Amino acid sequence: MVILMVTMNENLIKYCEKYEEGINKGDSIIANKAHDKISTLLSGLTDDEKSIRLPHLCNHENEAVRLWSATYLLGLNEKLALATISSIINQESLLGLVAEIVLDQWKTGTLILSKE
Repeated sequence: MVILMVTMNENLIKYCEKYEEGINKGDSIIANKAHDKISTLLSGLTDDEKSIRLPHLCNHENEAVRLWSATYLLGLNEKLALATISSIINQESLLGLVAEIVLDQWKTGTLILSKE
């Protein structure tokens, strides 16, 4: 079980780094491929698994890792998730703009997290 957690976290971090690269380069192909991989990984977790695995990633050095982790924690640990997303918005980066969209969608009830 521990090996699976480490592998999932390593894959999540790798795909988040690719997502950030795509966003920063304006390369939608890279960003969208990474988005799909991240969504698949995170949507496959149970709420219990998310509650265990994601909170510590809200402090990760990579902004995209923090954003994705916080996004998938919104319904489970809203206080931590909103604080993390707000801190990303305050960075005034391209991912900060993405974080603003996530926050707006969360507030209006239009945020869709599961991969359909």
